[in-house]
Amino acid sequence: MKTQLTHTPHLAGTARKRSRALLSAAVGAAAVVALVAGCASDDDDDSTGTTTAAASAPSMIETSRSEQPKVSTTDADALVKQSAQTTRLMQSAHVELKVDDKVMGLPVREVKGDLTSNPAPKAQGEGKFRINNNDTEVAFIVSDGQLYIKKDGDSEYTSIGEASKVYDPAIILDREQGLAKIIESLKSFKLDGSETVNGVQAKKVTGTVPAEVLDKVFPTQGDGKFSGAIPVTLYIADAAPYNLVKVNLKVDTGEINLTTSDWQKKVDIQAP
Repeated sequence: MKTQLTHTPHLAGTARKRSRALLSAAVGAAAVVALVAGCASDDDDDSTGTTTAAASAPSMIETSRSEQPKVSTTDADALVKQSAQTTRLMQSAHVELKVDDKVMGLPVREVKGDLTSNPAPKAQGEGKFRINNNDTEVAFIVSDGQLYIKKDGDSEYTSIGEASKVYDPAIILDREQGLAKIIESLKSFKLDGSETVNGVQAKKVTGTVPAEVLDKVFPTQGDGKFSGAIPVTLYIADAAPYNLVKVNLKVDTGEINLTTSDWQKKVDIQAP
């Protein structure tokens, strides 16, 4: 007796579906392996660094100034980027601002004092501010955005309103509008040698900064209002964390110099 083999369409279709499913699974697994390998390769590149110009500056670390990576001080781009990040994370500093007498339009001539941004922007020191159209030497405190002054011979501080309406030194450490913004806004810059500033060996970086960026820290008005691209020289410490030691601005009528020191020292400023 001959045994007849019977073709069962349902079973054959099921087998084909299983084969296709297995093939799809294999292809998917291969893709996952390739993706993971690619990610691992990218991670390896990040950890070991590359030699391309775009990657010359290590990734920025947002949490702590002390953890900032080291960069080559012969790489102007890397040095500027890292100094901007270091300055953005700065919570206190001593500053000295000096404006040439012939530079007009600024509401301040001199400032010597301490600044802090933690837990809130504050400033305290001595300066010469333009108050009621007169250059006036005062001791000052800025707290909660208010400017308190004490003239020579006065026994107490007096509030004269919002600091921004006269001059607010606390803006210098503002993360988004202060020195960090000036550093990262430097254009067409290059290394221009080294110089010792206040005992700190620093790299000179020359370039220009748009007037509208400078206006936050150096607010000008009237005939002396800044416009266009202003020549700026940055003096950046040539050792980590690459503090900004000095900023020099050159305008037609003279120079403006702002130096910083005593970075991260403890500053306690109380409103009077």
